[in-house]
Amino acid sequence: MFLGANDYSIRKGVEYVGADNIRPGDVILMNYPYWNSAHTYDATLFSAVFDGNGDAPYMYLCVRAHWIDLGAKDADTSRFQSTCTRGYLPGTRIFKEGEPDQEWIELLRFNSRMPDILIGDLNAMVASLRTGERRIRQVLDKFGAPTVDAAVGAFAAHGERIARAAIARLPREVGQRSTGWTMMGLRMIPSKCR
Repeated sequence: MFLGANDYSIRKGVEYVGADNIRPGDVILMNYPYWNSAHTYDATLFSAVFDGNGDAPYMYLCVRAHWIDLGAKDADTSRFQSTCTRGYLPGTRIFKEGEPDQEWIELLRFNSRMPDILIGDLNAMVASLRTGERRIRQVLDKFGAPTVDAAVGAFAAHGERIARAAIARLPREVGQRSTGWTMMGLRMIPSKCR
């Protein structure tokens, strides 16, 4: 559920920030649910691994985790009746060329009910991106970009083959189901799935 949307999330983040504006060492934070395919407390951080010349992004690394509090109107997001009360970060560069942007870090800290936990989560996520970048560099140094590109392509093709095979095994039948639910005393509109 959480990882399946990372490719879309990164595409939207890069589109918003602009690939030409991303530098080595930058870390972009986003939690905008329409791009993140999750709720606002699922923070996505991404960074670029640059080509050997440092001229262009070779690939992007991404990490997503649930943050306990981003300082929205209520700590319990299920109480929100409007998405505008949650606090959006559509693509915010919180590390610039390897250095934390202290103004953004302090904004996050001062808007959280649990700032130490939030900053700890942020630091852990940034550390995972930095570790990922070092590992990708080691793989590129050892095998070269053409071999890495071929392996990534083979991995994606394998995933598609097994997903299509699993779908093909599903029964061929048509059904219809209606559902409705109540949340926090509000009756939601029933939906039909076919």
